[in-house]
Amino acid sequence: MVQEPRVSIILLNWNTWSDTIECLESLNLISYPEYDIVIVDNGSKDDSITRISRYLDNSSWILKGESVMADIPMRSFEAQIEEGRGGPGPKNSVRRCQVLLAPINRGFTGGNNIAMRYAMEKLTPDYVLLLNNDTEVAADFLKELVKAMEEHRDCGFASPMILDMAVDTAARRTNIIQYAGASQSLYLFIPVHRRQSEIDDGKEVQPSFTGYAHGTCMLVRAQVIRDIGMLDEDFFCYREENDWGLRGKRNGWKALFVPTSKVWHKGGKSSGQVKGMALYYMARNSILIVKKDANPFEKAVFALSFAAFSFPYRVLKLMLLKRDIESTKVFVKGVRDGLKWKGAAQ
Repeated sequence: MVQEPRVSIILLNWNTWSDTIECLESLNLISYPEYDIVIVDNGSKDDSITRISRYLDNSSWILKGESVMADIPMRSFEAQIEEGRGGPGPKNSVRRCQVLLAPINRGFTGGNNIAMRYAMEKLTPDYVLLLNNDTEVAADFLKELVKAMEEHRDCGFASPMILDMAVDTAARRTNIIQYAGASQSLYLFIPVHRRQSEIDDGKEVQPSFTGYAHGTCMLVRAQVIRDIGMLDEDFFCYREENDWGLRGKRNGWKALFVPTSKVWHKGGKSSGQVKGMALYYMARNSILIVKKDANPFEKAVFALSFAAFSFPYRVLKLMLLKRDIESTKVFVKGVRDGLKWKGAAQ
């Protein structure tokens, strides 16, 4: 029997241990057998490390010891794949869960890079899955993603159908679409999600090429990481997946949307802990990505449209319509810092 590709699933935790535990419980029910989990605690200030370790201690995972990787402490857990569970693949093989303890918050990019570096060096996966910890997954979500990627060998990235998850109702998993593929252009850099806020009617069943895979849940071929490197840590958070996809595209790798794979996402809990964080990085990184990835003509068109329309429109909207002076200052600071960026980490 041919062994299925191995996947390293990466979860990033920052003061949101309850989300991480709920996500782990969801992952424990998936049908795909060949995976390990790498959790990075991104410098949490609460008791996340204690809570997550206690949860793992009280589940099927067994603490095997603690070690250090490049000055980052880690706790290693192992579990046995249950006999007869997960369909094809080896039975009773070891599944690993590593908890890496970053001393400071290095953002979405830095935290995920810590985990990817560990996975690529120690776990040697065929694929790496970046998964937001504020998600729940369908039992077959990973099986469908891997299947699609195996059938489309020219694709380096794949994302599922991402749906809203309600946080204040008993029926948490909705059929309201957050992401069903996307398009983007560096002339204006306004990424657009297909069918956003529409109802998933289940009629889309075939994978299709997309402008970029979504950072909420993104399966990445290990060869892509070897080809183009990891996430650019200058972005910190937001728009890093757009940049990664563009770098992949320049190296011949396409992105895939897989509608038969389903993930439910709450959204915004980590960035919501710091007021103005999302607004700042969205503003700054929209300029970073154009400066970094656009050709001269795209940069010229973007500069003209941004100066003549986008920037004054956003400022007037925040100041006059919303009367939000603090947010206006945050937006302007993001734009200013983006314009000053010199590309130290390129």
